[in-house]
Amino acid sequence: MTNQVSGQSSLELSTIYFFKDSLPASIPLHHCGLPLREAISNSISAYYGYQSRLEGVAAASEYAEQHGVKFTAIDFSVALDNRPNLQRMAAQDLQNFDFLSFSMMSSSMVDEIVAVMKEGLQARGLSLETFDFKRPYQILARYPSLVYDLQSQPSWEHIKVIAHPAQLIFGDCPYNVATLPYRYWDRITEVFCRTDPLRVSLKTPPATVRFDAGSY
Repeated sequence: MTNQVSGQSSLELSTIYFFKDSLPASIPLHHCGLPLREAISNSISAYYGYQSRLEGVAAASEYAEQHGVKFTAIDFSVALDNRPNLQRMAAQDLQNFDFLSFSMMSSSMVDEIVAVMKEGLQARGLSLETFDFKRPYQILARYPSLVYDLQSQPSWEHIKVIAHPAQLIFGDCPYNVATLPYRYWDRITEVFCRTDPLRVSLKTPPATVRFDAGSY
């Protein structure tokens, strides 16, 4: 399915959908987000980058075999208003871009993110003494729901996609994923199933519902 949206560039993302017996004839994309170890409210997450996609699909295949289920891969594109920043991003640069990658941030930007993460962890009733904030990416990978805390910051509200590490319910290591909040759902321009005759719709997801990749 396609959706006409103008933009300066686009991101190509991939996700997976697990199913028990037979593949349905059609399914909305918001039922197909990657199954993160912690769900990110009102968002969809997908593999970002060739290596993440390659390793993630291999891990999904192993998980499906172990649990007696099947899976299929789904690709979709997201339109951006600005070209991605190819240099390390400082806090003052954030307003000029609508895509943010955790692999391309300055130390000052990381400091701001750590402050938000600390507030989020405390709000979840967790003791900060148990975390090593010199390795914030490891914390984020274990608690990907903290991305929602970042998305909710006023200075981040214009960010359409955040690329970050996250642990899934399968696989032994974090994967590089990209997360799109539902408020930018209309920026998805195209979606298709690459291996099976599955129709994937861009039906707008309910504002308070979170689905992960499968209903088996």
